[in-house]
Amino acid sequence: MTMIDISKIPKRLRTLLINLILLPYWYISVYIFHPSLYNTGDFLIIISVCIGLTIISSFFSHFVISNGKSHFLEENNVILATALQIILLSSIIFLGYLSKVFFFTHIYSNC
Repeated sequence: MTMIDISKIPKRLRTLLINLILLPYWYISVYIFHPSLYNTGDFLIIISVCIGLTIISSFFSHFVISNGKSHFLEENNVILATALQIILLSSIIFLGYLSKVFFFTHIYSNC
């Protein structure tokens, strides 16, 4: 059994793979904040939306962290940007879930 040497993977591909960690968080967000899209059962659209949101949020968070001074796929800031996004998405998902459970209200997106 051979191990994959992570250092041999190109840097820009590594940053894209790191950003893929955000996909499950966006998938849960769609389930909580836009259940009508989730109830359609069209998982291709849901996955496409999640990939688009991952790209947009990664670009935006990288721009905010680096002040636009480095390339979008540079490895320097991508771990920090991904960690911040995970923290923010987790807290937003948690608050949305709490409002659904305790206050019996749903927070919907109008998209």
